[in-house]
Amino acid sequence: MSSSEPNPELEQSLLPEEDDCLGGDYFSVSGFWSRLTFRWLNPVFANGRAERLELSHIPGFLDPRPPKPPSAFCNNRFANKSSNQLCFPVPLFVLVWRSLALNAVFAGLNTLSAYLGPFLITNFVEFVSGKDSGRGRYYGYVLASLFFVAKTVESLTQRQCYFGERRIGIRVRAALMAAIYEKCLAIQHSGSRTGKLVNFLDVDVERIGDFFWYVHGIWLLPVQVSLALLILRRNLGAPAAFAALAATALVMVSNTPLANSQERLHSKIMEAKDARIKATAETLECMRILKLHSWETAYLNKLLQLRDVERSWLKIYLYTCSAIAFLFWASPTLVSVIAFGVCILVRTPLTAGAVLSALATFRILQEPIYNLPELVAMITQTKVSIDRIHSLMKEEEQKQLSPSRSTQASDMVVEITPGVYNWEADSGLKKPTLKIENKIRIMRGEKVAVCGTVGSGKSSFLCSIMGEVPRSSGGRITVLGATAYVPQSAWIQTGTVQENVLFGKAMVSGSGGGLCFGQRHRNVG
Repeated sequence: MSSSEPNPELEQSLLPEEDDCLGGDYFSVSGFWSRLTFRWLNPVFANGRAERLELSHIPGFLDPRPPKPPSAFCNNRFANKSSNQLCFPVPLFVLVWRSLALNAVFAGLNTLSAYLGPFLITNFVEFVSGKDSGRGRYYGYVLASLFFVAKTVESLTQRQCYFGERRIGIRVRAALMAAIYEKCLAIQHSGSRTGKLVNFLDVDVERIGDFFWYVHGIWLLPVQVSLALLILRRNLGAPAAFAALAATALVMVSNTPLANSQERLHSKIMEAKDARIKATAETLECMRILKLHSWETAYLNKLLQLRDVERSWLKIYLYTCSAIAFLFWASPTLVSVIAFGVCILVRTPLTAGAVLSALATFRILQEPIYNLPELVAMITQTKVSIDRIHSLMKEEEQKQLSPSRSTQASDMVVEITPGVYNWEADSGLKKPTLKIENKIRIMRGEKVAVCGTVGSGKSSFLCSIMGEVPRSSGGRITVLGATAYVPQSAWIQTGTVQENVLFGKAMVSGSGGGLCFGQRHRNVG
């Protein structure tokens, strides 16, 4: 192939196309009944029995419409929605609002079908006991059929709701990871990015994706409480229903200070986690230097101190979570005791049907109340994660710091005007990394040596000429022609001191008590 002909391999994507990696896309071609009953998974199970599952066997259920990988598709849509000045969570919901709306329908049907059973229990008990025998046996068949249909609808809609929530969470995580990655590339020189980036991708993005598993619980909880109160009012009377409502409201209101404390503590935990991961990453990156200087113990103590700080905040956070969990695990029993206690006080007649209906209502209401602590914790944690990622997205992208290139013929090849440079431009350090107070000019043909002690800024000065150090104020660098930079990295071979001195050459003894190697004799000691 000649050099002028294009190489087709250069145009080939590093990631497989969707048609290649999602060859078994049974979900996109499945019908309504297949999706409702999850029959489209049967080919996957059959392939799993016959052979080891590969990527081509996995259905592309993330989003079958785009002609490219779902992560790229989600990221493009997220980037388009984020181009305005809206609040950060708005583009997320705009990205998945259709799926959220469909999931809300399934969640609503699931709630209505779940409460239909307790609503009809009284009628069924009265019919079985003979108190309502005037309606005929077909009335009993209708009630039994309604129970069966309600339970079937509840089961099917619950599975669809769970599946849809997981799909939404995966799509949101894919979009956020791609957006954070691109943003960090644009602000890669801003300070303290290593530890935060790990937490952004490992903790914050995962938590925001998991939030969509609980998102419908925010509006379903008042709906479920309202339906439960209507059933209780029908069976136990208005006083017992309002007493149950007051007890439920008391439990919910008492959670407000605990939720605020939980959010504050979670912010402290994430700050401590950022500091610990940053220090750990720096230690691992500079492990060779630590070994050479025997600084392992000092850095180990530093990491242990950071872990102790994080553990102290985590301990207080877990105590708060325990208080919230105890409050809400005891709340269903508290509500039922208050409701039946009021019935006894006001002498409301309690029939078998009314008691069974109330107990069934409390049992169904028990699940959202049980999940309320987790819902509150997820809301607070998601808010913290959204605020953290929002602050990252709002950061001003680092401007191009490349030095200005000149093509004019001149005897001066490098010109540097006074300025201040700092590796961590957003860290608020009072002392800059590099401060150039006088104009520097390097003429053609000159050989310039930059001398100084360790840590005096020699490498930072060279990096500033290449434009890799963020400029805090002032300063202008002009370079004539091209530049080349060969960094100096300290390293040592695995072996003895003699092997690190000789580099594979034979050792010969020389005069004067020195060591000589190779064909050239050189005294070294």
